[in-house]
Amino acid sequence: MKKNSIRRITTTILALCALCINTYANDGGYFVSGNHLIPISNTDIKIAKEVLTIKLSDTTEYTYVDVDYTFVNNSSKPKTVKMGFEAEIEDLYKLPEEGVKGHPYIYDFTVELNGKHINHTNEFAFYSDSESLDYKNFPVDKTKWILGGDKYEDDGGWDRGLMNVKTKEFYAYAHVYYFEVTFKPGENKIHHTYRYLAGMGQEDAFTVKYWLKPAMRWEGNKIEDFTLRISAENTAKDFILNGPFDDKGSFRIASGTGKTRISKYGREFVIRNGVVEYNCKDFIPNKDLLIKSPDTYIYKDHEENNTEHVLGEFYDRGEYWLPMLYGEYSDWSKRILRNLPYASRGYVFKDKKLADYFSQFFWYMPDPSWTPSQADFTEWERNFVKSFSKQ
Repeated sequence: MKKNSIRRITTTILALCALCINTYANDGGYFVSGNHLIPISNTDIKIAKEVLTIKLSDTTEYTYVDVDYTFVNNSSKPKTVKMGFEAEIEDLYKLPEEGVKGHPYIYDFTVELNGKHINHTNEFAFYSDSESLDYKNFPVDKTKWILGGDKYEDDGGWDRGLMNVKTKEFYAYAHVYYFEVTFKPGENKIHHTYRYLAGMGQEDAFTVKYWLKPAMRWEGNKIEDFTLRISAENTAKDFILNGPFDDKGSFRIASGTGKTRISKYGREFVIRNGVVEYNCKDFIPNKDLLIKSPDTYIYKDHEENNTEHVLGEFYDRGEYWLPMLYGEYSDWSKRILRNLPYASRGYVFKDKKLADYFSQFFWYMPDPSWTPSQADFTEWERNFVKSFSKQ
């Protein structure tokens, strides 16, 4: 095992161009990645089909995951496989509370095999990255290793994680949701669900990470028929998608309203009350999946090109950045701001000046069928509109 001391998250400083250059600290955090179910023991079971659904919530706080697997046991006899779900610890300030089982930011974890519930236990594994959990020493011997922390280092960080009770050394670790599955000959269906806390901060509205590479531990190192669905129900989402997506597979807007484009940062999607779907045969998951709001890239573009931010171009960040970027508001600025939630829902503005203004943004998708209403606004959006309304 290679020592991997856990360090305190360092603050990221962003240079932002508004009317002048201002810098702000990123006070957000990244908590945990979603992950693929993996075999802990060697196996010749293969993945014939997988449908991975990632639901982006309207609050951006949680990410919901629903996975339907079709595994195939080509043997004439049943085979029992030790399986697990890995979840690293990235919030370095938080160790699990005594007596609490499972990852502190994963909720409602369930697994069903052929329609029947499978019980699981929670263990620890030594961790370095999404491909290298140490299963030779799994589960961790809890008589030799305990959860510890608060050892201050000269570089200004804190060592936290699994501590050796004798040497006092620290190692990074991951939670493992552990269970055994007996695959009958032929096809076997596993349905797997959970939700987890998404990354967020002043730098970006949301960051959703999902480990796909561990899927290569199954027989054949591939998924014969893979479908990814990214859902935004009752909300609108603008995001950059990166991962192992080549020309073999294809994207489409499966439902709702949406559009896409290719930028230097990845494939960008805007969807409203809809689903983006990707399908690929003989899918090789040799990269992990990243879904990220475009805010960071917008900042970077302005910084590199020495240009000013345009009011309203990153709608999701209005709650945090707009009051800091723009101190005094003109009447025109107030009109733009209080109309942002309406524009995000596709309101077709009768005022040509507003219509032309919002049409410059990729995230704006006019929807003539939408009737202006605050019925589906979040509480923050209602307060946001009110705060910029005429007194």
